[in-house]
Amino acid sequence: MNIAWGSNTEGQKMVIHNGSDLNPADFTVELGAFQPGFNPTLANAADWEANWKTFDAILNDDTDPSDDFKYDTGGSGVFFVGAAGLDGNQESNSEDATAGEKFSPKPPPFPAVTDQAFVWVYNKTAVEADTEWALYTNLAGNGPVSGDPWIFPYVYALSQPELWYLSTADTAILGTIHGGLGSPDYTGEGYTSGPAANDSVIRTHRLFPMPEPGTWMLFLLGAVPLLHRQRS
Repeated sequence: MNIAWGSNTEGQKMVIHNGSDLNPADFTVELGAFQPGFNPTLANAADWEANWKTFDAILNDDTDPSDDFKYDTGGSGVFFVGAAGLDGNQESNSEDATAGEKFSPKPPPFPAVTDQAFVWVYNKTAVEADTEWALYTNLAGNGPVSGDPWIFPYVYALSQPELWYLSTADTAILGTIHGGLGSPDYTGEGYTSGPAANDSVIRTHRLFPMPEPGTWMLFLLGAVPLLHRQRS
């Protein structure tokens, strides 16, 4: 069965933590899930990559004809779209998928194991001073456009395609969706500076604020006498 996902087929405003335009050349967008029992938060950001399994990925220079991530023609708006299949073994057929991983691997009537789908927007997966992330999903169907929660389905012979677009997302874990307007769940954790961006559909957040230069200078000045005393 096919899962089509993305932001929109037309460009929309996407920004980084300080309100500057998001450049597709600097970012990757992935659809996937976390390992069972892992709950993504800002506090465990360093563990996201190790617990993440990729269903599909969209890059600015993607060679997969099903994927696209670029500026709108003649404009500054950005859009990304992708599609991949979930096969009868509950595995993705995407060339970017994590090898050997299954999505919602145990169907009823046995104790079911289902995977919540997330979209992860990032400039890098490493947790560093300039890391910009957004992570969002549809938990309850309460987005601006109604839609079923994003749960990787069990594949049967008559399974229908899934459409998971940003307009139906209702929860930001990190970053902001839908300009942060309409629900407190549209704004997640993370650090933001600069002007508001209520007209943006996605705003990535910097994981941690950069220390002020003055703070570092005070620390260094305070450390000099300490080092001198230790050497005396």
